[in-house]
Amino acid sequence: MSPSPNEDSILYYEDDRYYSSFFGYVRPFTEAIYGDFQLVESLAGDKSPLDVDLDLRLALNARQLEAYARVTLVTFESALRNGHCMHSSALFRAFNLIESASGDLYKLSSTRSQTVSNDIRRRLSCVVDFVNAAIGILEKHGIKPATLRRRRQNHDRQEDYYDLLANLMFKVVFSASVMEGEGHKNWDIQHNAVWSRFFCFGGSRARSIVLFKLRRLLYDEILLLERAPNFHSAPILGLCLNVMGLEVGDKRDHTWGEYQLRKAVLSWVRRNYLGLVKKQYKVAKACLVGTITFDAERSRLVKTYIEGLRLEAPKVYLELSEPAVEAPKML
Repeated sequence: MSPSPNEDSILYYEDDRYYSSFFGYVRPFTEAIYGDFQLVESLAGDKSPLDVDLDLRLALNARQLEAYARVTLVTFESALRNGHCMHSSALFRAFNLIESASGDLYKLSSTRSQTVSNDIRRRLSCVVDFVNAAIGILEKHGIKPATLRRRRQNHDRQEDYYDLLANLMFKVVFSASVMEGEGHKNWDIQHNAVWSRFFCFGGSRARSIVLFKLRRLLYDEILLLERAPNFHSAPILGLCLNVMGLEVGDKRDHTWGEYQLRKAVLSWVRRNYLGLVKKQYKVAKACLVGTITFDAERSRLVKTYIEGLRLEAPKVYLELSEPAVEAPKML
């Protein structure tokens, strides 16, 4: 029995503890259908209660997604309570559905409909809430990761839930990175709605592990620009520069787990951006979003902040290094 898109379903009356009173606390329907992980997983070979038909999953609105995310968390907690810490077909597909709900953020740049815009933003908020709640459940049950580091190309089925969450977060960050528009619109989505809610949600052992994996995914993606310039990695770098700025700053001033990434990314940009400009100018240009620009004459990046009451808008600069010239190889 998959989650119903019919919002008159009893499932939607168990989603708010204040208004649904007793049923919101006990959630008899939710627990009966989704609270037994072994049952849900045993049905995953055919169709589990978490599986949704493709035509329906593409049309889920924010309220439907919120209900789906809530029951997925119920199954997720049941899995951890029963000591299941590795791959689950039912949960893998459910996480994938929730991640895909943020895939249309790019529409915010062009839609004129406030209804559509509000639904997209609300779905994004639901996805981020889901991630943070899932991390809280990992912490609550004291689940340890199977391994801290994984090779990027290793996509076997033995990835644990830490990897699953880090990959989900990476895809949400990518969806936010390809959003076009003016600086303040980019900032609102990329920093306020996504980045700050991943990195500023408070510290815990589980969160530090997930953020370590997320930082590794982001930095590995940026490193691809050095070997093979591409338009998938470029917006990831653009988002990182937009939300983190062009100064490393003091470690104490940073949000949870961000300092290491900021230091590594700015070091890479300082050493490689001019080379990227010479190698593939269009890709280099795609790396700059928001209020960050390239000063070619002085070989530096410039981030311009809001002017406010100042006479002149404040700016921060990142001086760039010329690419190293390789010595000729001996024949």
